[in-house]
Amino acid sequence: MAQMGGCGVVWLVRVLRLRGRAQGTVVREAPSDGISCAVVSFVTADGVRFEFEGDDGRPTGATVPVRYDEHDPNRARVDTFEGSFFLPALCFFGVLVGVALIVATG
Repeated sequence: MAQMGGCGVVWLVRVLRLRGRAQGTVVREAPSDGISCAVVSFVTADGVRFEFEGDDGRPTGATVPVRYDEHDPNRARVDTFEGSFFLPALCFFGVLVGVALIVATG
């Protein structure tokens, strides 16, 4: 359980470092590890265009919210509640439950 919580904390820290926000557009689909993923294009606050492979199956032409690292816009992701906060929080909650069980039985 500690690994799940640690993973959640690391994930949350990475997401919180992605402070840049932009609207992106799915420009095409690209094969990745045998599955198809969306290639998202977005423009930073400085006016520079970047592309990255998103992890959802949105159709070409769809508009998506994007979060990116302002110091390294190549580090970007589609901004979803599930990916940004829910799953890391769930992992972190797993650690809290594990610690509570250890304390209660110890």
